Amino acid sequence: MDYKKLLEAWGMSNYIEAFEDDGIDDESFPILDSETIAKLFPKSGPRLIFKKKYNEMFPTPATSKSFEVESSDLYNCSTPASVSTYTTNESIITDLDVSFVPDQELLDVIENIGNKVSEKRKIDDPLDNTPSCSKKQQTGLGDIDSVFPEGLERVLQKYTDGKLVLLNRNKLTNDLRQKLVKVAVNELFANKGSDIRGSTFMRIAEEITILFPNEKSETYYIPYIVTEKKKRGVGPKGKLWSRYTNVRTALRNANAFKENENPNKPSEQSQSPNKELQLEFLKTATEPYLKILANWQETYSLRRKLYLNSNLETIFTDFPCLRLSSGIELIETDFNQKFPDKIDIIYTTWPKVMNAINKEAAERNISIAEVADPSLKALITLPFLFQPVTLKKNRKGVSWRPTRVEVQESFFMRISNFDELQEKRSSRRQKLSTYGISDQPYACVAGNLEAVNNFYIVVVNDVVYKVDSSIRALELLFKLYHALDVEYPAESEHIWLFIQEIVFNIKSSKSSPATTALITDVQYHM
Repeated sequence: MDYKKLLEAWGMSNYIEAFEDDGIDDESFPILDSETIAKLFPKSGPRLIFKKKYNEMFPTPATSKSFEVESSDLYNCSTPASVSTYTTNESIITDLDVSFVPDQELLDVIENIGNKVSEKRKIDDPLDNTPSCSKKQQTGLGDIDSVFPEGLERVLQKYTDGKLVLLNRNKLTNDLRQKLVKVAVNELFANKGSDIRGSTFMRIAEEITILFPNEKSETYYIPYIVTEKKKRGVGPKGKLWSRYTNVRTALRNANAFKENENPNKPSEQSQSPNKELQLEFLKTATEPYLKILANWQETYSLRRKLYLNSNLETIFTDFPCLRLSSGIELIETDFNQKFPDKIDIIYTTWPKVMNAINKEAAERNISIAEVADPSLKALITLPFLFQPVTLKKNRKGVSWRPTRVEVQESFFMRISNFDELQEKRSSRRQKLSTYGISDQPYACVAGNLEAVNNFYIVVVNDVVYKVDSSIRALELLFKLYHALDVEYPAESEHIWLFIQEIVFNIKSSKSSPATTALITDVQYHM
């Protein structure tokens, strides 16, 4: 039996690459279990179609186990999926969680645990299952082997955010999940410092599912995984992990500042040989993930100095780790070091800004399309709130005045399928080349705009990052521009300056009168 021909006959040839990446062959194909199928088909529609055809072909218990379809709510975290969903020569990157980290409360966390932070700066070992606490806590839900002395529920009851989470026990929104994780991780740092084992996150995730029966542990923590075929590690994921890594980064930055004030600190010159070795490692390594993350953080200053004026192609060629799923976290790590006070600001500001954009558009009678998701609607509409701009002449003395649609496609492109993406990319690159303009990263939404469960990606040359929502695409794009010190797309620079000031509260000397005027108009509705 040739399973590839079978997939082609079922109209699923674009999933063959996913099967190959997961080490599926003709021998293992007839014995697929539900967990494997869920991994191969992260989207519920294709998964259900495959299961129907598969059960007809192999009427065995292989797929008898049921698996739940995760909510496709815009702000919810995706279920685990580390494979691509269409066939291409490009790298398909999957982002599994929404990062939300240091805010004003983080300053209190740093102050409270400053003396507890280990100078060793030990990186978490997600494979270590050694329990850090064995005392079982008595709660209304039975015996729980909690990592907190008084149990998670009582920890939540100590804080306003925690009490709010408990009041909505039956159904948590993404905002409530953020509050839950913030309380849990802050308490964890305060009690244990920054040296926290992966098994601790697993146990917190399990306790969350007991306190909140409708929650899934995978939303909060997914441990380090090694794929069978390529033996390539996929780093830890989940809301607990995201909060932890970013708080830990903020703590390291605080410690680094203190060390810079220490006259006995070794000079940068004496540390450079080690940094050079770490940099050389990053130029070839794609695993192990934790070592890459540690070296990436340690070489931040050196990389910024060496690659300050480099283009994206050079950066992504020199560091193959950026092309992996963990590349998203590496990019965000750099942004966190550069803007430690802006790490999670988008999740506070964007909901207000998007509503104001939609109100301003309605006031101007601008209606682009029927869009179910208000966040996506704001992003698609935003370019049409600006007047077209003329770009400077190129070397041949030719100017270009992009249409609003061209501006929109340099910012947030709309496509119906991925064949259309290839066509638009090719056409766009050809036109940009004519005017001597580089093709910068942009976001893309695929699917029916009247539905909420669309497919979002961020395109960086030949690398495609898959993300779970429009706000996540906006966040990743902005952080990528600033973490890697690359310019905004020429056609939509004024839009990004608007986002920079009104969403991330970062002033720019390049702001135009048009950008300033729209900020004023939008802020009127906030």
